Amino acid sequence: MKLLTSQDMPNVTGLILATKNIRMELKLCFPGIKFSIKSQSFSMGNAVRVKWEDGPTEQQVSDIISKYEQGSFNGMTDSYEYSQDKFTKVYGGAKYVTLARSYTDLAFSKAINKVASQWLREGDNIPTVEDYKNGNLWGVKFSGNYSQDASELIRESLTSTSFGDM
Repeated sequence: MKLLTSQDMPNVTGLILATKNIRMELKLCFPGIKFSIKSQSFSMGNAVRVKWEDGPTEQQVSDIISKYEQGSFNGMTDSYEYSQDKFTKVYGGAKYVTLARSYTDLAFSKAINKVASQWLREGDNIPTVEDYKNGNLWGVKFSGNYSQDASELIRESLTSTSFGDM
């Protein structure tokens, strides 16, 4: 795969170029997964926002898209520090590159079953997707794990699991 460069598209902003390249890379790396990739310009900056359901983990997507970010916010100085490198000059970039992964009930169910198989003991009730979504598992401990509550274990399972195209 050949990424688009500023030479290929001289009349296109770095934001649009980054958006097109992110779309191409994600499509190549995760075929079958539908990503929503939106760019936005605003006063004092711009952003590319990537959203998807189930599929790859946030870390897997971040490994691909983070190189398009032109810097980072420094909370100590309350300022944005640009670190634009050669990559973003050639392939485009944005001030902020964010991601958001959502989950289907099937993914929740798979995560709950994974946690249940690992931590539930005889006599424990298997939680439901509704239990998780309604917050009924906060503070509930499984007899096999007393350090984390059920909701934490399920959330960890969700975020660390790549669900492919279900």
